[in-house]
Amino acid sequence: MKVGDIIEWKNEDFKPRSFLTQITGKAEYPNFKTYLETEGLKKCLPNMEKYGIEHGLSVYYKYYTKEDEHEFGVIAIRLKVI
Repeated sequence: MKVGDIIEWKNEDFKPRSFLTQITGKAEYPNFKTYLETEGLKKCLPNMEKYGIEHGLSVYYKYYTKEDEHEFGVIAIRLKVI
């Protein structure tokens, strides 16, 4: 995926629907902590900012191992609905 690409998101549950987004930016980070500190909890995990970075990290580590994080890093993708 690169800046400028258009992505169609589809959901076939209940009532079929879709919408388009365009990638407006990408940023690479070495780990989730740096990602969350730089991008901010409000942007990355809405409604979680009151719980702090450590809680935010626990959300990501439910889906990704620290080994994955170390091997691949973290990529933030910025989207706009078109």
